[in-house]
Amino acid sequence: MLRRLPPSLVVIAVPILVLALPKREPSLSDRVERFLSPLVASRDFSGVILVSRGDTVLVRQAYGMADFEFGVPVTTGTRFRIASITKTFTGAAVAMLAQGGKLSLQDSLSKFLPDFPKGEKIQIRHLLLHESGVGNPDSEPCDAVTLEELVAQIAAKPLAFSPGTNSRYSNGGYALLARVIEKATGRRWEEFLREEIFRPLSLTATRVDDPESLLPKRARGFAPAPREHELINAPCSSAQGAIGSGALVSTADDLRRWARAVRNEKLFRRSALEHPYGWGVRSYDGRRAIEQSGIVNGAISYLAIYLDDDVAVVVLSNVQSGLGEQIGKAIGRLAFGLDPPRIDPSPAGQSSTARERRDWLGQYRNANIGSFRLVDRNDALYQVWGDSRHGSYLRSTGPDSCFNAQDSAQMQVVRDPAGRVMAIRISFGGSSLQAFERE
Repeated sequence: MLRRLPPSLVVIAVPILVLALPKREPSLSDRVERFLSPLVASRDFSGVILVSRGDTVLVRQAYGMADFEFGVPVTTGTRFRIASITKTFTGAAVAMLAQGGKLSLQDSLSKFLPDFPKGEKIQIRHLLLHESGVGNPDSEPCDAVTLEELVAQIAAKPLAFSPGTNSRYSNGGYALLARVIEKATGRRWEEFLREEIFRPLSLTATRVDDPESLLPKRARGFAPAPREHELINAPCSSAQGAIGSGALVSTADDLRRWARAVRNEKLFRRSALEHPYGWGVRSYDGRRAIEQSGIVNGAISYLAIYLDDDVAVVVLSNVQSGLGEQIGKAIGRLAFGLDPPRIDPSPAGQSSTARERRDWLGQYRNANIGSFRLVDRNDALYQVWGDSRHGSYLRSTGPDSCFNAQDSAQMQVVRDPAGRVMAIRISFGGSSLQAFERE
């Protein structure tokens, strides 16, 4: 027998109209997060991304670890080695001195360094434009050397070409510019930067990477290991020896302020110069930009200023990878609502075999790029450029191929009909192959 419910308990079904809410478009932060996630997971990136338009920060995000051993996370205030972004400060200092009448860009190097070989043929502008022909010092970025010692090392090497007739990127040229700044002002290079650039612009976190000083929030440096997703401590613990060219540490927000000052010509008339010294001139998707990227043991850096759009892009990482410039360009596209190019994480790999090391060891050279040697260290294959004491781990990715994650370089062995290794072809960051012949 069915029991009738009292009126108060009668349930009446009422149709409910469900409104479809508009789908939220992903924000720029969301798109950056999605783009970077695979690279963070593969440990190709650990650091800070910042995008700004004018005085407004659009993205300020931190990823990974400032210290992987102690599990200290990166924050947006972490200090990183900025490598060759240092050159933008040295170039600005010279431009400021020229604007103030302390020197002329056409002055010869011999005016400030009278004993430098063939210094009378080298103009200040040649050094700024990498057109001097001077070589790089022998010391490593982490070596405790004086600027005078760097100058002596550079002076001991012959010019690669007659000044003004060619161009070759030169850290040594910017070390010489640092010494010119000292001679023209009577102040140390870092002192001039601190008093004339850092303080006026409130760049409070920017300074020389001195390993003895206690610098709050300074990131430790790391580099890829042979096996997938593993890291090692970077062999250099600082960049103190790269005076003029790469010795500074900074934060993303300090570099944002620096970008604004350069773009708005707060300290010197950038637009009146023949070239924005210390920067590269670019055009991306029809947008005028200047940029500088850097790589040093345990760090990568990237700073771009889109001049007409008043947009700045900062990329800082404490994992030495060859992807810094690619990441920076991709973030720039995202900032303008464009799809970024695909950047794959470093390929999976393993330690090289004994046979690979036996076959591949030796010296290789490309006349336009330089030379390197492949060496065996503790049953692992390393690539060592020039006279460097340090090297990059190589992951074996196939029977005749390996990958250098520190340079984002895919390497392919070339054998003769008898099976002997005659050359190695290298693609840096997906670029066209370059052949290095075995010597």
